[in-house]
Amino acid sequence: MARAYESYKRYGFKDFVKRRVKRLGIPLVLYVLIFHPTIEYLVASTHGATDKGWFPFVLEQLTTDFSFGPFWFVAALLVFELGFAVFKKCGPNIDGLMSELWQQIAALRTTLFVLGVGLLAFVIRLLSPARA
Repeated sequence: MARAYESYKRYGFKDFVKRRVKRLGIPLVLYVLIFHPTIEYLVASTHGATDKGWFPFVLEQLTTDFSFGPFWFVAALLVFELGFAVFKKCGPNIDGLMSELWQQIAALRTTLFVLGVGLLAFVIRLLSPARA
């Protein structure tokens, strides 16, 4: 998140969000809508598990068996980064408040933030489980 903070300071809200959507969102959408269903289709058709065409199979995958696959982490990162941008835009301005007390609790805040990120990643992973 340190890089996200520096990037946000450099580009501002609008350009930060544009850059994150371009770098994370577009690959995520391409993988989820095209690559992952196509791989699933090739595996299913090779093993005789489907007699559908590509497009009906993909529609079924997206509506009944949706999965981020290995891109679950990209989805989680995009959520975190966009959440960070919204917090910086709408939240309190804390840049000038780095008082001595604030510095003393920085380690605790960092620890709580890391635990929160881990918990959110775990929840996202639960919502999009990998196939065994």
